[in-house]
Amino acid sequence: DDVKYYFRDNYAIVKHIVVNTAYATNDDGTRRELTDEEKAEKEELVKSIEARIAAGEDFDALCEEYKDGDPNGYSAYPHGYFVTDDETFVAEFKNAALEMQPGEVRTVATQYGTHIMKKYPMDENLYNAYDDIYQNIKNVIQATLFNNMLDSVSDRLTVDEDIIASYDIIKIPLLLG
Repeated sequence: DDVKYYFRDNYAIVKHIVVNTAYATNDDGTRRELTDEEKAEKEELVKSIEARIAAGEDFDALCEEYKDGDPNGYSAYPHGYFVTDDETFVAEFKNAALEMQPGEVRTVATQYGTHIMKKYPMDENLYNAYDDIYQNIKNVIQATLFNNMLDSVSDRLTVDEDIIASYDIIKIPLLLG
């Protein structure tokens, strides 16, 4: 239950459509800046998708249609991205995900392009949908419990300076190794 509640209280669920407005990829895999014409074309695509959403089209269906913008993310995270206040996502994406209200759609520019994001209602039962998220939450909870345990006894610890003084600081690594 602790993992479920931590997930509920600290994560946001978002899906996104990403349009690469940041760069173009050459045939050899190198990146280059977009031409003015390419930029205009990409910006029109973003506006078109935003208009379709505003007209009531299903966001999930649009994610499926434009999944090529994030093919690995789309297939690896079918429930959406689980975003928390860590360094996993770029700041613009993370901040938007955490600020948005469920059902809200927002367009955010990042170094990877333009993201049309939708925040989904929290479903605390998805806490174990992705192994990496589940393990991260378990690690945070275990570290918190361990630190709380240490804090509860640290005021009763004493250091015997005579024993400490009896060790040569240069030899301690040899004794431990």
